[in-house]
Amino acid sequence: MTKLYHFYLVFKKSLFTRFLLIILALIITFGIAAHLTEPKTFGTTAEGIWWSIVTIFTVGYGDYVPKTIIGRLLAVILIIVGTGFVSYLAVTFAKSTIDSQKKVEFGFSTFKGTNHIILVGWNERVKDTIHALQKRNPYMKIVVVDSSLEKLDYTKHDVTFIKGKLYEEDVISRSNLEKASIVLITADPEKGERENDINTIMCVLAAKGVNRNNRCIAEILTKEQISYANQAGADVIIKSNLMCSDFMISSIINIENYKLCNAIISSLTDRDYELIDVDNGINYKTYKDAVECEMNKKTIIIGIYRNKEYMLHPNLETPLEQRDKLIKLINRST
Repeated sequence: MTKLYHFYLVFKKSLFTRFLLIILALIITFGIAAHLTEPKTFGTTAEGIWWSIVTIFTVGYGDYVPKTIIGRLLAVILIIVGTGFVSYLAVTFAKSTIDSQKKVEFGFSTFKGTNHIILVGWNERVKDTIHALQKRNPYMKIVVVDSSLEKLDYTKHDVTFIKGKLYEEDVISRSNLEKASIVLITADPEKGERENDINTIMCVLAAKGVNRNNRCIAEILTKEQISYANQAGADVIIKSNLMCSDFMISSIINIENYKLCNAIISSLTDRDYELIDVDNGINYKTYKDAVECEMNKKTIIIGIYRNKEYMLHPNLETPLEQRDKLIKLINRST
């Protein structure tokens, strides 16, 4: 009884299913009728059904042709009724396909994957991020959420576009925010700094509200809003304006400092970091011991991770503790 009720619900809700079942019923009914009215022409029910199929889909092979008035009357009814249903089904299917494609193109589709990365905003930084992520993992699932775009004309990589603001209930559902692993929120260059930061904080609240395990990375433009972003639950805060200001000041005061900093940052784009335990069977007493030993292995050690803090290039004589981790710099290609 439960299965029958489930079938009824599917039949009731799906227009495509209804028409498909009606066509199937017509094929079987007229196939049986053809066999019963002209058993000499249609020797078996299967032959009658075959004739019904080629007739309803207007193929008309001509291998089976009704010869009696009743048989031909059945054929006329089947052609008029059956082809009407088939044509309507084809049009409905085509319209459904076009509507589905438009939903995807204009950002009204629903993403059903999990463990995906959500990028909020559409700008050059987001494009570069997508390119870098796809380069490292071509199968990475990426969702772009933006309210300003009419449609996303981006074909370099496979991304899903969701139109709207991340904190809107509809967008939370369509982007499957609850099942996302990372959320990166970028600033909109068309908006003011304060407005951007407020929007970013609201996105952080939405992401953390549906799933506290979402790793939230937020771009904050003003100093005043940094503490609020922290309180909202942002795991990482990118202070882009402050970093740009530091570069500008460096370029004004000492152009060589700027060139050096720029070269360091550029070189780090192709590198990753790895934390390795100090207590790994090798007796490192000081930071100098670790640096020298790892250097012989062609490994670069740039600091110590201790008590959830990074100590970059500490004094070489700094003693190492048992729970310390060494910060190892590695190439992404290795």
